Amino acid sequence: MADTVDALLASLNLEDDTGSPVVVNSFADLDAARLAVYAAVDPSVGMGAPGTRTLAVQCTADGQPWEHIVVVRGEPGALTGEAVIMSCKITLSEFPPSMLVEYTFDADGGAGEGARWMLAPACQDALAHYRASKFASWRKMLDKPDCLAALKRMLQIGMITTLFDNQLLATPEEDKGQYEVTDDKGKTVTVPHPVTGLRVWNCATGAYDAISPHLDGAPETPEDQAKAWSDIVSDLKTKLGEEALNDLMK
Repeated sequence: MADTVDALLASLNLEDDTGSPVVVNSFADLDAARLAVYAAVDPSVGMGAPGTRTLAVQCTADGQPWEHIVVVRGEPGALTGEAVIMSCKITLSEFPPSMLVEYTFDADGGAGEGARWMLAPACQDALAHYRASKFASWRKMLDKPDCLAALKRMLQIGMITTLFDNQLLATPEEDKGQYEVTDDKGKTVTVPHPVTGLRVWNCATGAYDAISPHLDGAPETPEDQAKAWSDIVSDLKTKLGEEALNDLMK
């Protein structure tokens, strides 16, 4: 137990992702919007818990800005706490939640008031590697779908040019039914649900940096996207036959 927050932070021996110690510069209560995003993934972050403070701790790691999220419990003279650490499911490295990417499915890309942002279990560099391969993966799903029900739903969704992943960029529970179908064996098949926005916290500026969700290799302009989708539909018509395709697109 510690008498003060400063003493507690010193006792935690905070480290960066390489295991090197960081220098604590300052701290402040984590703002409510970010707290809600992190607490949705890990309730131990302390969303509104009595006697709990969740701090954004500004540090320096090897000369670079670094932020830890620390949950503090108790009263002065008897303080306890711990740093909140989460894993990137791609690299298996551990990071503070502020270093993981946030995503949204909001139609306006998360720009509107009350936007719903969610925390992905992935860091920015790792997610960039996923973005490089996902357009080809989507095309393969159309060419060789798991079942006709999945193909029908993908045709309804239309052209996909932004990142998707049902594990890393999970659909909210209440919306999952729109992106799941049942095949002829009764198995649930998940179809792509593309994000509309990505962002990551920048502790140096105290603001979010936008990350492009656009898939590598996907057409950029609306005109090119429309042409690409027309070509895809034409190829499917040749493969399946016009009548079968029309039935799927109803």
